[in-house]
Amino acid sequence: DLVTESDLECQRIIKEVILGEFPTDVFLGEEDVNLSIGNGSESSSEALRGALGLVNRQENDDKLLFIVDPIDGTTNFQAGLPIYAVSIGVVSLAGESPEVVAGVIYNPVSRIDE
Repeated sequence: DLVTESDLECQRIIKEVILGEFPTDVFLGEEDVNLSIGNGSESSSEALRGALGLVNRQENDDKLLFIVDPIDGTTNFQAGLPIYAVSIGVVSLAGESPEVVAGVIYNPVSRIDE
């Protein structure tokens, strides 16, 4: 998978903003996934297990896991094609099993300025 400086910088900024507002929660960015572990699914699963392992079961009551793809469509972005987005999912770690509670797909190209 293609990883660019833009991916890394966007993820750094997004992580800084999210953890600034939610400092005790967990952040998992696509660029944190170690692709040397295996195929994409195996690597993603391992990264998710690692992120969930950061949270003790007793501390889960109000924890959120933010899963971020800073540039979803990096190849298009690099080619100058306006077909990419920022994707963020939010998972509640409270309760018996994790539950997706929010998702955002932001297309900066179609943004309307005031």
